[in-house]
Amino acid sequence: MNTQKHSGGSMPSPVRITILLLIAILLIIVGFALFIPDMITYKWESNEAGAISMLRTINSAQELYYSRNEYLGGLEELERAKVIDSVLASATRPESAKSGYYYRLTIGQDRATWTCIARPSKWHTDGRRNFMITEEGIIFYNCEENSSEFLKELGG
Repeated sequence: MNTQKHSGGSMPSPVRITILLLIAILLIIVGFALFIPDMITYKWESNEAGAISMLRTINSAQELYYSRNEYLGGLEELERAKVIDSVLASATRPESAKSGYYYRLTIGQDRATWTCIARPSKWHTDGRRNFMITEEGIIFYNCEENSSEFLKELGG
């Protein structure tokens, strides 16, 4: 009777290990290639939603400030009145952006009208749209990096 013991398997050859490692690395690369565009889109959408939320906050803050003072305030005045936080009040340049957007609040000469523009600090990195709100509380947007004509038409 011929009996052989089976020791539980044989050691894989170095070529087989190399092929398995290459397949694993390839799967990781493909996974990242599929995941990274979604991650960038998620960042854009998150930053844009944050910008819209901040514009609504500025709108509410202006209404509250106006009800107390009978005139509108700039971002610094709104911060001093404690109706917005210091991070939003200082987000006036790309370097000091809040969640990828910076803001420009413009008060009309009559101190009763205003517009606020939100722009991505880095176009196509932090966002793909500019936003603008007026004292009516309507939020406008456009998808052009150099949107000065659009904003000029709306009064921004």
